[in-house]
Amino acid sequence: GLCVFCATQHGAYYQNWETGWGLQKYAEGFPGGAGPAKLESYIRKMSKNAGTPVPRFLQLETRDNLPFIRKALECGHYVAGTYGFSPSKRYNGQRIYHMVNYVGVSEKWITVHDNNFPGTWEFFPVSMFNAVHNYPYQGWVFILLSPGPPPIPNYKEFPNAIQ
Repeated sequence: GLCVFCATQHGAYYQNWETGWGLQKYAEGFPGGAGPAKLESYIRKMSKNAGTPVPRFLQLETRDNLPFIRKALECGHYVAGTYGFSPSKRYNGQRIYHMVNYVGVSEKWITVHDNNFPGTWEFFPVSMFNAVHNYPYQGWVFILLSPGPPPIPNYKEFPNAIQ
């Protein structure tokens, strides 16, 4: 029941929201999974307890989240989103209620970081996104809006740079 908080905490690490670094630990004190309202409540309580501002974030519940995920990733955000089954047969191919991080979207492939499989990434075709993301209801994404890390320099733009 902590996948929502774990996936959100990954975004907190990536985007340097220090109060959120303890989100999973905080949530351990309260049983059960989470939906958008519960996650928002915890974020507000943690921020208040820490004396820090509530971070800006976006939560979307729609069957067509792929354009939002794509744009968020292009802008340097680490996206948490629902995940109803593993295309690569993790979880014995069963349907699940889970939250992961969508970390890459190309024209053909989606890359997922699943907190139950640290240090690994799962790739599946974009054509499978709606089936994976929207099971059994419409999909849900959480996007922390604080800035991510700076982009990797493109040395082609700096011809005099030492490589």
